[in-house]
Amino acid sequence: MGIGTHSFVNKNPGNQISFTEYEHMKTENYNPSIFEVKLAKAIMSCTKKLQEDLGEDVRIIDSVENYQIDNPMITLHLEDGDGDVHELVIQVIQRPDKLEK
Repeated sequence: MGIGTHSFVNKNPGNQISFTEYEHMKTENYNPSIFEVKLAKAIMSCTKKLQEDLGEDVRIIDSVENYQIDNPMITLHLEDGDGDVHELVIQVIQRPDKLEK
C-alpha cells in the first residue's frame, strides 16, 4: 500500500472542521467514487417513482446523467402546468473519510 492521506475530524470552536493528514488511507480514489456513481444510478432508476410523486401538474420531459465526472450529476428537465420548462440538478458528493481521534 502506498502512502496516502487519512483525515480525522478535529472539532474546534465555532463548529469549524479542520483536517490533519495521516499515512495509509484505505480509499484513495474519490473522483468519482464508486458510491457516488452507484447512488447517482440508483436515483436515475427512480425517475418513474419521482414522476408519480411530482403529480400530474409537473412532468419530467428529459433527464441527462453524467457518471464519469467527479461528483456525478443528474439533470432533470421538468415541464409545469403552464408549459414552462425548469431544470433541476442533482449532484452526488462523497466527502473524504474522517477518522475521529
